[in-house]
Amino acid sequence: MKLAIANAKLEEKNGFLRALVVMCYAHWEGHAKFCGERYFQFLTKRRLRFSQLKPHFYNIRFLRELSAANGTSHEQKMNLAHKICSSLEDRFSHFPKELFDTKSNLNSEVLADLCLVCGIEFEIFEDYIDFMDRMLLKRRNEVAHGEAVFIDAVDADDLVDRTTSLMRTFRDEIDNHVTLQGYRAAPE
Repeated sequence: MKLAIANAKLEEKNGFLRALVVMCYAHWEGHAKFCGERYFQFLTKRRLRFSQLKPHFYNIRFLRELSAANGTSHEQKMNLAHKICSSLEDRFSHFPKELFDTKSNLNSEVLADLCLVCGIEFEIFEDYIDFMDRMLLKRRNEVAHGEAVFIDAVDADDLVDRTTSLMRTFRDEIDNHVTLQGYRAAPE
């Protein structure tokens, strides 16, 4: 795509740039979702007890049930509270797929939620916020929704390099968490 843009005639260049923006965004969103899901698959295969994991893993175990508890009877809420209080020694054996819902708009706010779920620090992505929100997502939405925007301020090499760097940073954070066992609870 970069070669096509470099060799394109002036009247063709905008079309290629529009396609590149959409492609870069799609790669970013798909990669983040893929990495997060693989991380949780890794954790489920380890079948560690919740007491061996950082507390947020135990908390996310009950997110779906807590959301559904609104409007239920007091008995059902008490049963849920008992389940929460008594299952710390259960094993982490599955995760709800909706944990990695990018909402088809992976902006910095959604990424912050994904980082929280994975237990990684969002601060490492602060330098990417404007790039994610304006360059990738906003422009992708404009193109995908048929707006007649002219994308002239995009350097194809820079767009690809920054997208690749963003993807690599997210993957590296997940890899480091696995390698350094950052998912484990602090020893007592």
